[in-house]
Amino acid sequence: MDCVWSNSYKCFNCCKSLCYTIMTLCCGICIAAEWGCEFAYIAFTHIWYITPCFKVLELNCGCLQKLYGMCIHCCMDPCCEACGLLFAAFKKG
Repeated sequence: MDCVWSNSYKCFNCCKSLCYTIMTLCCGICIAAEWGCEFAYIAFTHIWYITPCFKVLELNCGCLQKLYGMCIHCCMDPCCEACGLLFAAFKKG
């Protein structure tokens, strides 16, 4: 009985190694080329599309930040100054 288990183990490993070798020879180059194209596409997209989009977003957000700051100062500064003058009258002396 032991020879059956030992020979079946050898047969399994031999078939596994043979199938892996054949599949690697047949498909390995194509799969490697596909992954190379995939990573090239990712790099191309990041360099030529995503990075410039973030730069445009950064420029536009800077402009909007200045506009928002001006609006807040225009609307809120008079109110805050008036409240400050109002509460300054209650100063302990």
